Amino acid sequence: MRGISQAIPRRVAWFYGAGGLGCAAKGWPISSFLMLYYHEVLGLSAVAVSLVLLIVTICDAIFDPMIGHLSDQLRGRCGRRLPLMTASIVPVTISFVLLWNPPTASPALMLGFLAVCLLLLRFFDTLFELPHLALVAELTADPQARVRLLASRYFFEGVGGLAIAVLTYNVLLKENPDGSGGLLSPAGYPLFSVVVGMLILLPLSVCVTGLWPYARRLQAALPPTRSLRQQLDDIGAILRYRPIIVLALVTTLVLAGAGVGGALGLYSLLFIFQFTQAQITVLSMLFLAGMLMAALAPRLCGSLSPRKAAIALCWTYAAATAIPLLARLSGALDPGNPALFALVAFQGFICASALSMLTVMLLTMLASQTDHFGRQTGRRCEGMIVATNTFARKLAQGVGILIAGMILDGVSFPSAAGRHAVPGPVLDALIVTYLIVEILLFALCTILLRPRSRTAARYPGARKASC
Repeated sequence: MRGISQAIPRRVAWFYGAGGLGCAAKGWPISSFLMLYYHEVLGLSAVAVSLVLLIVTICDAIFDPMIGHLSDQLRGRCGRRLPLMTASIVPVTISFVLLWNPPTASPALMLGFLAVCLLLLRFFDTLFELPHLALVAELTADPQARVRLLASRYFFEGVGGLAIAVLTYNVLLKENPDGSGGLLSPAGYPLFSVVVGMLILLPLSVCVTGLWPYARRLQAALPPTRSLRQQLDDIGAILRYRPIIVLALVTTLVLAGAGVGGALGLYSLLFIFQFTQAQITVLSMLFLAGMLMAALAPRLCGSLSPRKAAIALCWTYAAATAIPLLARLSGALDPGNPALFALVAFQGFICASALSMLTVMLLTMLASQTDHFGRQTGRRCEGMIVATNTFARKLAQGVGILIAGMILDGVSFPSAAGRHAVPGPVLDALIVTYLIVEILLFALCTILLRPRSRTAARYPGARKASC
């Protein structure tokens, strides 16, 4: 299977990567602020919020196979991916803005509003994300070129997240000198939602506009449409293809660990380390700057196999996460110590670098397995295969947030608490529980990523390419 060419023009990589800016604009606030906003700012139960998020994620995951199927079967003058991406841009922007402006008449109404807005946001997000990722396997058959495309996407995602963090902490949700305002005040969120909504709309529009000239070239290489029976056979073949299922499980575990860390990240910075919002601004900038290290993924891929690189990056992330928390738990570094701030800054940069490169590695492995699947079965099902990945990503987000909510509830973390009002034993229990969960998740990833001779025998070339 061949796409436009083996060598990707630089402008194609830039236009493709621009989608990462919009993805950062809608994804980073949700992973960082949504639990904090509905739990600490609006005063809802952490478990109730996390359950709503999990239910929405499960409902949204049902859409993935349907959108993947539609993306594979759509035919027209403009290809099969870009029309769906274009149709999603305005609705996903509106859904994001509404999400941060709920009616406050009652807790039940707020939870219902959260569920509806988030479900709409997830649906239209999938309508863009799934075809966007499926395009990689169509644009080129060269593994290194695919790594460059994905690295471009995550580079732009890091740049976008960095810009939004600076704008959010220093302008939109800025903390006043007297301690008022900031993340824990509801006053700034309406303006925040509108400004960030525009930062979703513009980059996604640039992405599809820049890729549109290549739609007809991709259309020329499309296979014929398939009957319903053939499509059901395709789904069965994908579910029986072990490397793809293993990659979906690994993606779920990795992003569940990252989801727990993302949901509890601001709790750690505000309550465990007791940093000021100005310090959190600097830390967020360093964390998001670490995402730019996704650009180094091609070099790492040249030195190690994707599987070995993924295992190394998993444990790099886990170790970097644990060190400052253990230093705080042991009393070696107390809040206010400059060394603690420096250690957390270093940890944030390393974690972001490892996670961004790990994501690129897993998606590169998935693109390679898409090729192997096509050669084994004669089927081109990029959209359905990517749907397994997006399903895993969404399941991981929901599970990660649910685990975070259960941890907060299990240690009796108070809602609407002041920065210095949480008891020490509660914070210690939060640290210990979180570290245990992270270690277990990444240990399971390592087990799944180990090479297995039966897989290599059944699917020739699979071990070389990925798992």
